[in-house]
Amino acid sequence: MSAVLFDNLSFKNIQQENLCSSFYLTDVKIKKIALYAISSLLIGGAFAIVGVSVAGCITWPLAFTAIAPLALGMILISYASDLKDYEDPKELEKMRQKALHDPFSKIFKEHSLEKVRTYQIVSPSLLQQKFLQEYEFYSFSDLLKKYPLRTLKTYNLMPLPVLQKSFALEIQGMDLSRFLRVFSIADLRSYQIVSEKHLLAFEKLSGRMKSESEAFDALKVELDRKYPKRQECLLAELDKESKRARQKALELKREMASDLRSSDPYAYAPYYYGNNVHNWQEYNRIRSNEVWRRELTTIPVIENATDRILRGELERIDQKKQLLKERGEGESDQMKYNAEFRSMGKAYTTKVEAIQSEFRIVQQAVLKEISS
Repeated sequence: MSAVLFDNLSFKNIQQENLCSSFYLTDVKIKKIALYAISSLLIGGAFAIVGVSVAGCITWPLAFTAIAPLALGMILISYASDLKDYEDPKELEKMRQKALHDPFSKIFKEHSLEKVRTYQIVSPSLLQQKFLQEYEFYSFSDLLKKYPLRTLKTYNLMPLPVLQKSFALEIQGMDLSRFLRVFSIADLRSYQIVSEKHLLAFEKLSGRMKSESEAFDALKVELDRKYPKRQECLLAELDKESKRARQKALELKREMASDLRSSDPYAYAPYYYGNNVHNWQEYNRIRSNEVWRRELTTIPVIENATDRILRGELERIDQKKQLLKERGEGESDQMKYNAEFRSMGKAYTTKVEAIQSEFRIVQQAVLKEISS
């Protein structure tokens, strides 16, 4: 008897809860109602415009103004239907049931991880399981491109041993330069991917690599200043001269076109369209006017003259290059520069290789530590 009474009371409580959830207006429900009301007005207004147009009250071109409110109304309906009401128990339960069958990427797309945790849409253990099913075999760097280490740790998406294993697999065969480009030592320390002892070794090697690189760059700048008249510098100056000549010709053409258009907008039109003049009637009008016809003949003449001058400048610069090479100008300085640069580069390479060798030793120690 008591069991029956308890069942009846439970059933009544459930009915009351469902009734309350149906009529309880959350912020999201109010927002949805407002969006649906506005979209109804917009769509209704659009159909009204089409209706009066069909009835002949307004002209057909004005009927196209109905497109904007109709499109906006449809967008608002789509937006309102996508809104999720986490405060509604019935809707929240539907989300939970759906999430049980969805992969992690879909859950992440539909809900933020903070909402998943706050509203317990998926249990932490199931969320981690779903995450591992999708990303367990991703490389460490590819995984971090999608989800920062802070996210992985905050929501316990991947256990530390699995992260360490992924990190160990990726650093095999990696040199120090790539290691520093791909990984942040601060992140590795913050999330305890690598022991502090090895992180200090990585930082020391990183500092030495940076110092050697800066020293090499400074020596190169000093070497450039020492031989300013070497042949490659002289040729580079002539290349800059060619670029300046082209730029000057282009600016002259633009100025000419701007002046002619401002003095008479029709004067430039036929030349602007080239042989494919779109408005032959306007073209004939222009040709019938003496002043406009004179300006029309001036445009191509000036442009051709500009092109001719540019070609002459470029030919002159090419001849200077050829003459420079034939005379061997700057060759002596170039040979000295090349010899010193090779010597300097060899010394730099030796130092870098020594640093890389030390990195490989630390790298092997890290792999051994993680695998043990």
